[in-house]
Amino acid sequence: MKEASYTAPSITTGSLGGMPAATFGSVFSRTNAVLRTTSGLGAPVEGQTAPRSVLLAASSLIAEAGELPLCAVGATTNAGVALVTGAGGVASKLGISYGGSVYDMGVSRSGSGLHVILYTYDGTVERYYLNGSAAPNSPHTPTPPQGNISSNGSVFLGTRWALDQMVTSMRVHALAVWDTALSSTDATAINTVIAARFS
Repeated sequence: MKEASYTAPSITTGSLGGMPAATFGSVFSRTNAVLRTTSGLGAPVEGQTAPRSVLLAASSLIAEAGELPLCAVGATTNAGVALVTGAGGVASKLGISYGGSVYDMGVSRSGSGLHVILYTYDGTVERYYLNGSAAPNSPHTPTPPQGNISSNGSVFLGTRWALDQMVTSMRVHALAVWDTALSSTDATAINTVIAARFS
């Protein structure tokens, strides 16, 4: 659903692989575009806090300022996780945010092509994959309760939990949330399928 007072993303019909994509950010004239589920109604995020996996497949990533969200799952503070660009103050770096602090996973977005980002958390360590390969700073043991995703939280695209940062430009091709910690084999397989579909 679209959050009241914000615009919905536009749909680009001929994106990667000739498939449609949702557009966010000022480059696509959608600076304040956001999509979110309603808390308590989003089945992918109901239930226990861990384990969790979050997948985002996006292209044309352009961080227009500092640390900016690509998507977020959960709720404000440490009961949620956001995939971000601008980790460590570097616009091209990808990482994660816990509603206050950010962790640099040691990978950079490269070009405007497809970025298949997979984040997993098993309750103890979190892992981060870009295009099927494990990030250099992965696995990482977050400080509790960082890494947890709140029960009955929302899923956000194009913003973070507070709906106050919505300026990362991107085309979104896929978003998924699982209530399990996916493996490196899963990451490779998912990347293969998505790359074949959208590249």
